[in-house]
Amino acid sequence: MEMLGYEPIDFLRPLVYFGVAVTLVLICFPTLIHGLIRRGDFQRKPDGLQTYALKSSIRTELIVAGASGLLAIVCTIVAASGYFTAMKHLEANIALKYEPTSLDLGYWNGSWATTSLVLPDGTSFSDVVVEVREAGEPFIEEIWYHERKQGSQ
Repeated sequence: MEMLGYEPIDFLRPLVYFGVAVTLVLICFPTLIHGLIRRGDFQRKPDGLQTYALKSSIRTELIVAGASGLLAIVCTIVAASGYFTAMKHLEANIALKYEPTSLDLGYWNGSWATTSLVLPDGTSFSDVVVEVREAGEPFIEEIWYHERKQGSQ
């Protein structure tokens, strides 16, 4: 089989970024709630009990909550960007290998993607599974069977 120049497809990195974003959100909200409760308690204390160390630790807690929330947003944006780039590359690789006249890429479920496409000979495939092989090469088993059947006739 000839080796074509396929675009790199990486669905793992966006998934990792999304997992990091979820973890950061799980850090952000409880820390933020706790820091706000502590700040409210601090403001109700008499002047003699409002120490700098207590105020500083509350400020640190709120800064950690804000930073983890901001990083969660950044990780989510990077994950979405990586996912859409990988989908765009997968679509380009399918077009490069199979040269369909019509291509409608579905979704990526973690192991494969689904697609509906029409080959140049007019054969239509609906909701077929696209696996990604080494170096970003797409593989559609139904088309492979179709090509073998066409070759044996």
